[in-house]
Amino acid sequence: MRIRLAVLLVLGLATVAAGARQEPPPSQNLPDTSQQPPVFRTGVSTVRVDVTVTDKAGTPVRTLTADDFELFEDDRPQAITSFRLVDATGAPTDDYSLAIRHAGHAAAEAARDDVRVFVIFWDEYHISEFASSVRAREQLKQFVMEAFGPTDLVAVVDPLTPLESIRFTRDRRALAEQIHALKGRRG
Repeated sequence: MRIRLAVLLVLGLATVAAGARQEPPPSQNLPDTSQQPPVFRTGVSTVRVDVTVTDKAGTPVRTLTADDFELFEDDRPQAITSFRLVDATGAPTDDYSLAIRHAGHAAAEAARDDVRVFVIFWDEYHISEFASSVRAREQLKQFVMEAFGPTDLVAVVDPLTPLESIRFTRDRRALAEQIHALKGRRG
């Protein structure tokens, strides 16, 4: 009885050991290519280059074509695949281009070719609280009222302005009020 038990035990262990050494069937080793489509990695780089050309008197030259330009990157000529004259005079093209109604409208307007976008950064940590901040605010308010066209989008930010709080506007008076509230911190 002991011999039979020993033989059965040896046979059982041999079966387990043989099963452990056996490699899985080939279908388990190979990835199933019928379910995974091949991945092709490609890329296209488009670089937008805005150019302003003026004559000796400072008047914009509006008669240029793509053939009048050469574009180089790392000393190698690049093809100009798209060319368009954008007359960014700042004159409104329609009623919708003036008042900014919401953040989505500001984003849509900023994407237009004829709209310029400006961010004024008030570096409050390097502006004193006193006389220099008063002068800086007054000059900045004057600049905002005179320098921008009616379709330009402008935002005023400081180092603590969160990205989601940045508001672009065309309302110069609202910008002047925002600038008036700016403070200096350097003491």
